[in-house]
Amino acid sequence: MLEHARRNAVAYLALFVALSGTSYAATGGIPGGHGPRGPKDEPGSIEAVMSAFGGAAPSPTPDVDLLVTTLTTKTSGRLLVLARGRYREDCAATSQVQLGVYVDGAGVPGSGFPVAPGSGGAELSVWGLTAASVPAGEHNVVVAGDCLGSDSVGGSAGGDAAVGAIVLGR
Repeated sequence: MLEHARRNAVAYLALFVALSGTSYAATGGIPGGHGPRGPKDEPGSIEAVMSAFGGAAPSPTPDVDLLVTTLTTKTSGRLLVLARGRYREDCAATSQVQLGVYVDGAGVPGSGFPVAPGSGGAELSVWGLTAASVPAGEHNVVVAGDCLGSDSVGGSAGGDAAVGAIVLGR
């Protein structure tokens, strides 16, 4: 049972966020909020939740794409992006690797994941919220890595590597 919960943590997080969003919309907003969404960084806003529970910032200059997929959204809105799997980036010199998730070339805040030098990769389970709304249509979603202070000589994605997204708002 515990193993099932560990392997599906990202799915449970997505379900929790989706159900919370429905409850939030049904109650009319956060008490003391300004409008149905509330201002950014107000206690209880999605930005406050992301800064409290999200990961690190992804590298602004990733040097290798490890997993690439195209997602199609039917409506516009910010994307809650989820990524999991085993990722490895090989660096020319021993250096830390910063993994991250990118939508249409922009790093997703909170999706960064540092990997120690010489660790041989990492089991990744991260989520983040796009900084801006994306239009309806196709979007390129990438898990990428950056050898900090060195050049990349390759990389791979394995295990149950996957990405997904949920559109929040319009």
